[in-house]
Amino acid sequence: MPERLSISRHNIGATDHQENTGPKAVDMSMTTTEAGEAALGLSYLVFTLVLTLYYLKMLSPVLSNDLWWERFNASGAQSYVIDVYNGQLNLVTHGTVDFTSPVFGISKDYSTYYTPIEVTPTYPRMVAHAHSQDIAAIITNLRTFSGPEALDTQYCWLDFNRTWEVAHTSMRQKRCQTRYIQNAAMFWETTARLVNWKTFMDKREGEWNVTVADGLRKTPEGRAWLARTPNAFKDLPTEMALWKQAGLTYFTLQYMNAVTWSVTETMSIANAFGSHEAISNKRMTGKDRDWSLWMYQWSPGNDIYVAQACGYSFIRSDSANQQFTYPCDYADYLVNPANYTCDPCNSPWNPVPGDCAPDWEWMMGMPDVPIVQMVRSNVGPFGSIDAFFVPAPASLKTLYATFHTHLTELAQSNQAFHNALVSIPGYHADPVPPSWLNPSYEYMGGDPSCTDRQPLPFVQSSMAFDIACTDQSRHTMLLHRFNTLFALWASKASPPTMCSLCPTLASVCLSVVVPSATALDLFNNNAVAPPSDSLVQVAKADIVTLNVGTLQFAFNIVDSSNVFLTQPLLASTLSTWDAFGWVYLYEWAAGIREVVSIEGDRGVFPVVSNTYDPIINEAGALEVPKSACQYLWIISVTVSAILVSVGAIFTFYTVLMRFRIVGRNLFRFNRIVGAVWLGRPLLLVRGMTAVVLLSTSPLDFGVIHGFTRFEFAPRTFVESMIVSGEAMWISYVIHDVLLLFTRHYELHFAPISTGLCWLVYVIIDVASPYKIEATLDQLCTVDYRICGIRCTSGAISMGNVKRAMMLLVIQVVCIVVAFCVVKVWQCVRPTQSAKSAVTGHLLLSGSATAFLHKETTEKGAWMVDRAACVMCGLLTFRSYFFDTKLWLLLVDQDANEVVKWNKKLFEPPELNLALRDYEADVSTYASKVVQIRLETSSRKRFFAMAAGLGYVFATIFASVTYLTLTSTNMTNDFWWANYNASREHVYVARMYNSQLLYRPHGGTVSLDSTIFVDDADYNSSLAKGVEVTM
Repeated sequence: MPERLSISRHNIGATDHQENTGPKAVDMSMTTTEAGEAALGLSYLVFTLVLTLYYLKMLSPVLSNDLWWERFNASGAQSYVIDVYNGQLNLVTHGTVDFTSPVFGISKDYSTYYTPIEVTPTYPRMVAHAHSQDIAAIITNLRTFSGPEALDTQYCWLDFNRTWEVAHTSMRQKRCQTRYIQNAAMFWETTARLVNWKTFMDKREGEWNVTVADGLRKTPEGRAWLARTPNAFKDLPTEMALWKQAGLTYFTLQYMNAVTWSVTETMSIANAFGSHEAISNKRMTGKDRDWSLWMYQWSPGNDIYVAQACGYSFIRSDSANQQFTYPCDYADYLVNPANYTCDPCNSPWNPVPGDCAPDWEWMMGMPDVPIVQMVRSNVGPFGSIDAFFVPAPASLKTLYATFHTHLTELAQSNQAFHNALVSIPGYHADPVPPSWLNPSYEYMGGDPSCTDRQPLPFVQSSMAFDIACTDQSRHTMLLHRFNTLFALWASKASPPTMCSLCPTLASVCLSVVVPSATALDLFNNNAVAPPSDSLVQVAKADIVTLNVGTLQFAFNIVDSSNVFLTQPLLASTLSTWDAFGWVYLYEWAAGIREVVSIEGDRGVFPVVSNTYDPIINEAGALEVPKSACQYLWIISVTVSAILVSVGAIFTFYTVLMRFRIVGRNLFRFNRIVGAVWLGRPLLLVRGMTAVVLLSTSPLDFGVIHGFTRFEFAPRTFVESMIVSGEAMWISYVIHDVLLLFTRHYELHFAPISTGLCWLVYVIIDVASPYKIEATLDQLCTVDYRICGIRCTSGAISMGNVKRAMMLLVIQVVCIVVAFCVVKVWQCVRPTQSAKSAVTGHLLLSGSATAFLHKETTEKGAWMVDRAACVMCGLLTFRSYFFDTKLWLLLVDQDANEVVKWNKKLFEPPELNLALRDYEADVSTYASKVVQIRLETSSRKRFFAMAAGLGYVFATIFASVTYLTLTSTNMTNDFWWANYNASREHVYVARMYNSQLLYRPHGGTVSLDSTIFVDDADYNSSLAKGVEVTM
């Protein structure tokens, strides 16, 4: 019969020659030193367990998301970060952002459940213009077009050599030479070389022949061009070199409002793990809309169709060009081409204007109304008007940014200025340039495309991308604390002078401007470094050079004459209008207005638009994952819970033993309990949370004098010590792994290495805590074919993976240094304890063997108090052990031994014990083995082995297959395979929105039913908009 399972085989308490002289009393006495040591140990236990719980309190807000960004919620910090980036991207596209600077304070409430993110509608045009010189990207994109006629442009020349002119009018051809000669969008050849010629011919061959090819075939040069141009593209470098050779430096299309461009822009946020998450800071849905600017020029697609119908050639030197129709004569042109001038439809060449072959303006059928007359006489004929987006000058953006920087800083640091600032109300005023005021004038607005407006006795709005020509409301301007303060500061105007320009709302104007003037005095007197007047002068010079202004169509009711009114925003000399001009300029720099240069045969007018209502976005809460953080939080809580639980069990045994414990063991509580009760993986994760926390920027999101912003909030000295201490779990794990090689030195170098590393961590975190880093680095792809823009705007490093790696390396270095020091010391001063004879016990872990206090009997048995056994995973009860590691109940055969404090005895293991028991009968043992081997069939062994190996490989294959099959299902918390935000999500949302209108209580439906077929394109790279009927 086998022996009973036990942990000892010998009597340890007495020698083999001792006689049993009767029972002995157990020594339960404690010295003062032992009692003090126990008290200190228990105090340390309580202290370390309290700290491990306090660390959870520190960790909890940080682990609210996978970015490790405290209080980073969609309506709060996430919306604020997006607003900061959007505001900066209106001014600059590259640079750095210090989120902790007062400069980026925003006077907006981010404490509500919903925070709208305002995006300027002008942004797509700003981006497209900013990337107009990215020749490589433009060439690549143009190759996707079906033909040259598909571009929103108005061509000037056919070829790069400018041999064949194609402008509609002679005056526009001259304008092309002076203003557009470097614009690649003005050449047919730009796109003709790049498109698939067969596709173009299949669609437009007849029209192309009549309008271009027939005229070219009349000359050898033309035929040569037709031969070399189709499919001429070789490679990108060659094409770029050709553009450079032709002097083409940019590609700018016409300002058109037939389509609202789509925009998708994201920023990247990285944590200390090196994980990056893309956060959307702009989402604009593209859509078709009313094309009110068609009469400026109606694009080559319409031109080529109409010209083919009329039999016209685009080439101005071709006899089939409209300019040579009756009463003009092509023969006159051949006599002196350079000086030839003739307009078939206008005087003095035609005594009956309009009695001619249709010209480009006539084809549009424009009515003979005052606005059309004034546009024709002051701007130029319709059909040949160019319109281009004008970006705000860099000097104006610098002035705007500088002003806001000083204002925001002062408002947060000076209570008096803040009070004056918040006392400024916001009201509408109705400023009118003095030269426009005339009792005999009636006004029709300032948009040349709104030709049907009727005269009214007040000034009306200017032009706009989304103009509603039927809206003839009075022109007003919202004055608020920021634009008014900016205007007063830049213009040096007085409130009465400024508001005297408002014919009906002067008193309302004063209610805004007067308190603004008071705030301006405080601004000028208290700003640390108020913006320099030289910035104002530089910006003013640029604006005057651009001649940006506004215009108005008026009608004199006295003499029935048309009056074309213009007003520059700033004059070269001081003007009473300058103050309101600076309001316009402030809003232009902010992106809520834009400037469009309207360029015709009679004049060029850069016109400032109306203000635009912002496009409202909302921060995407689902873009910030919250999955990994939950697992890390659960693991961290588990570690603390087990430590506290073991500490409670330890305390129970301590009380049970009347506090007769070895107190010094408690100072190794975390090392031993962590290795025994928790294990290396959990400890590594817990330690990594502290390392990541030390590598993450501590921020506080709050409001200062009405301005919301981040403040850098370094951890206190105590908090730094706590987090640094938690990071030492990683060192504990490394020490545990190294026990196999360093068991004789572990007791000495392990505390030294962790202490040294902890001190270094504390110094680093106190002296140089990591500060958030953010960069602006806008990279965009502009797709002219689908009218879409995709951008990445920059990156934010909330945590630094390099810093985390550095902290891990510090732990390794400290361990190596401490080990070398201890090794050298013990070589110089060898001690008996350096290589102790105690080798532990099979029930004691390596950490327990290395770090528990060594107290042995004469026979070498190790004496461990019952409370310390708890740390080792052993729960004692009378003569039994319950091993939590092996999940075994064991009998202690040494339970009757008389040992101080009833400590448990652990005899050194004898791994050759079983062999020694069989030495008495070796031959019998060998014969049994031989007999067993003979009884086993070799064939059966082979099949058993093959079956076993097959089972192993089948299990591995099944595991890998399972991971593969679930890779798509487990990509979201719904376990919905292939679920995508731009496909399935949008499809279901659209289906619900439509079906709920017809059957709000339809019950259960099947999503794969054919009644829910949707013809929308869900394979598009840009998400389909979800439409909701209100």
